[in-house]
Amino acid sequence: MSLFTNVPVDLALNSIDKRSISTKTNIPKEEFVVAVKFVLNSTFFIFNNKFYKQVFGILMGSPLSPIIADIVMQDLEEIAILNLQIHSLFYYRYVDDIVLALPSENIDDTLTIFYSLHTKLQFTMEVGIDNRLNFLETTLIINSQRIIFDTYQKITFSGRFLNFHSNHPLCHKKDIIIDFIDKIFLLSYP
Repeated sequence: MSLFTNVPVDLALNSIDKRSISTKTNIPKEEFVVAVKFVLNSTFFIFNNKFYKQVFGILMGSPLSPIIADIVMQDLEEIAILNLQIHSLFYYRYVDDIVLALPSENIDDTLTIFYSLHTKLQFTMEVGIDNRLNFLETTLIINSQRIIFDTYQKITFSGRFLNFHSNHPLCHKKDIIIDFIDKIFLLSYP
């Protein structure tokens, strides 16, 4: 299950307002919330030499957006898990991508619970087929009552990586190789 659209600003501000920030900064909470509200409501972009203001959601591409999305998802998942009719066998979330296991007869009810969290949120869902489910860059495979992992690449994967002769820092180029090797050793079933 994945959050498909931008996080609404009102939801983001509510999630931030719930948290204690006094251990992280000396800025008074009221001023901090005003500053975040200013940033979230200052989403402008240019298209065909015309300026536009984004009227819904937090700006995708902003350094603040993934942090806000994660905070909002923490709150939403807490509500959703409490409202599930059945305890899931496992639940894991990475930012706005969720994988969970529950009986097939509870799938529609679970999606309804997620949709009920906010009127402007849309979720997509993928159901596992033949004991396999793709999640992020992995395939989860149920084999003899165990879950094993393998690497997964979308059909749109081009097989291209960062060109070594590009103008990127050497550390980025090395990290791509290290990440690829880690996936092989840590995520692939022998």
